[in-house]
Order: sequence, then structure tokens, then C-alpha cells
Amino acid sequence: MLYCGAYLNDARVVSMNRNCRPFDEGDGINQVMMHLSRFDSGCKTASPCLQSKVVLLASTGTTGPESNLEAALRGTRYENRSKKVFYGTDGPIVDEPQVRKEEQAAMARPRKYATYPSLADRVVVISGGAEGIGASMVAHFAQQGARVVFLDIAAASARALVDQVAARPGVAHAPVFLHCDLTDVEGALRPAAARILRDYPLVHGLVNNAAGAAAAVRKPTMDITPGDWDGGVAVNLRHQFFLTQALMPGLLAAAAAAAAADKDKEGDDDDDGDDDGDDDGGERGPGAAASIVNMGSISWAIPSTGALPYITCKAAVVGLTRTLAHEFGARGVRVNSIMPGSIATEREKRDVHTPAYKATVLGRQALKRLLQPADVARAALWLVADDSAGVTNQNLVVDGGWV
Repeated sequence: MLYCGAYLNDARVVSMNRNCRPFDEGDGINQVMMHLSRFDSGCKTASPCLQSKVVLLASTGTTGPESNLEAALRGTRYENRSKKVFYGTDGPIVDEPQVRKEEQAAMARPRKYATYPSLADRVVVISGGAEGIGASMVAHFAQQGARVVFLDIAAASARALVDQVAARPGVAHAPVFLHCDLTDVEGALRPAAARILRDYPLVHGLVNNAAGAAAAVRKPTMDITPGDWDGGVAVNLRHQFFLTQALMPGLLAAAAAAAAADKDKEGDDDDDGDDDGDDDGGERGPGAAASIVNMGSISWAIPSTGALPYITCKAAVVGLTRTLAHEFGARGVRVNSIMPGSIATEREKRDVHTPAYKATVLGRQALKRLLQPADVARAALWLVADDSAGVTNQNLVVDGGWV
């Protein structure tokens, strides 16, 4: 385990056993560390706590006499040790309390999440991207270097989001907002899709995120009208299919371009005669650069009542996902869905986050914290990136372990 942990943090491991250089018992742990310091190479690492450190692994074995090193370690009582940490031959000698302080500071820094190089400069279309989970997705994909186009009817929120994301350090491409009422398939959705394909012939990712709020349509079953039903389907399901249909030419073009590039690279690798067996990413295969993510919900999979049109649509997303995955997988397009649980969006906090509701959520979740939009956005990043190139026809549940 020490080897694994040190390797992951680029630390140098030195294993000491009976056959190692003999040490005098009087050397003590400080002298042992001084001898070991020559192994340090001043490595660079992402972990400030392990940078340029030497990790000592003492192997005691099960038989035979006690080694000189073991005796030195045993004979040097803790209270007599100089509480110093050696950072290699050229590094400083730092008091142990200072090291602990640095480690605590490193732990307190904001956590850094995965970077997906395959998303850089790729076109990702997100529906319902102005607020909530969709807004988090817009920000996350833009931060990865993607060219994000998002559709929404909330113009004010969308424009504010564009300004906010564009001002962030490291964002290479400002998100593009297209005002679109997704429930109007012929008058708004199809024209918006045509504009996207005109400006971006290759569409590498589509996230069908737009949906209505379950709380907004909560009615007893016997009170639901045809208008309630049709409205629920239009907001939560119909646009997922028709936007996918309209953008499929761009997705297929992106998949074909990726497959052609991989084929060319495979030919170049064959020509250079390099048969070292290394996997340099050239064998990702068709489908690595075209991905659809449909937004579902756990609402249909848990006991839930009162929002029948919404719940029915979210169950139908699973069937839509599986059918599209089977139909277009052979042509290089992957299709998956995400099933979020209770996510603390601003709308949800405003509409339903009473103390009783939060207590219910935390009581049902294995993770005792309220999930945030970023939890879902990071799942979408992975599903669109090449890192999930072998994943299709799956439903990724992000619900904190709802039980």
C-alpha cells in the first residue's frame, strides 16, 4: 500500500530489508533518513504533502535475527528523536509541526477534479442550460475547453451565465446561448438545431437536460387532465427525441471523423514499425467522439406519487436511451442517461426544501449531504469525454445512494 500511495503521488519509495546497507544502532532514525536522502531526485508532484519526499518502507520479515535498521528504529525512542523531516539532499530540514501545518493547508484547499483533454475544442450542445443542473454543465464543459452551445427560454439567466462563465480564468470559448422554446418543435427547436449544424458541422456531445419541475405539476392521478399530460410530455420527453433527431447528422459526422482519424493513426503506427505494445490512445475505436446524455430521474424507480406525467416521462427516458444506443452504436454514437436524485438547485431549494423535506432526503440517502448540480455535471463530463469511450446503453445514477 505504501508503494501504491507513493507512486500515485510521485514520491520515491526506498525499501529497506536485511540485505540493505548495515546501520549502527547508534545512528538513530535521523541518521537513517540522512543516508536515504541521497535517493531523492527532487521530483515534481501534484501533491504538496509528498513533493520531493523519500518514503521509508522498513521490511521486518518473519524469521531471522533483528536487522541493524530495525534495532535502530526500535532503540531510538520517540521522545528522543529530533522532530525533523528531511526533504532530500538539497531540500530544507523542516520542523514536524510546520510540515503538519503545510499538510493541513493543502487539505483545506479547494479540491481539484479531473481534466478531460478530449473535450477541448469539441462542440457540446446542452438543452435547458440557463439554470440549475444545466447551468452547472455549461460552466463545467466550458472550463474543460469545450465549445458549448446551450438552448433555453430563460434569456436573462442565460445571458448572465454567459458573462459569468466567459470571465472565468482558463475558459477558451465563451458559451453560445440560443433562445429556444423546446416545446415548439417545428417553430423553434428545428430552426435552432439547423443553426447549430450550420455553425458547427461536427457535434461531439448532446446533453438533453431540459425538463420541468416535478413539484410544479404535482396532482392526484384522478385530477390530471389531457392538457396536464400533454404538457408534461412536451416539457420532459418530446424535445429529447426531436433534438436528438435534428442534431444526429452532426453527431454521426463527428463519430465518422473520429473513426477516420483513428484509422489514419493506426496506419501511421504500422508504418513506423513501433511494436512496443503501448496504448497511446489511438485504439479508442468509433464512438469515442460522439456522445448523447439524456437526463432522467430516480423518481420512477422509487416509491413516488403525485407527479404522474413527469415520472412517466423520466421512465421513458430509459427506453429512449436504450433504443438510440442500439440503433446508432454501430455508427459510432454512444447514448447514456443520468438519473439524478434530489439535487439542491436554486429552484428546488426555493420550492420544496423545507426542513422536513431535507430530513427525508438525508434519511433516505447513504451520503448524508445534499447533492449539488456540480455532482451531476461532473458525471456528464465523463460520459461525453473519451474516458467513457466503451460505455453506452447505461443509466448512471447520481442520487447519493438512495435507499
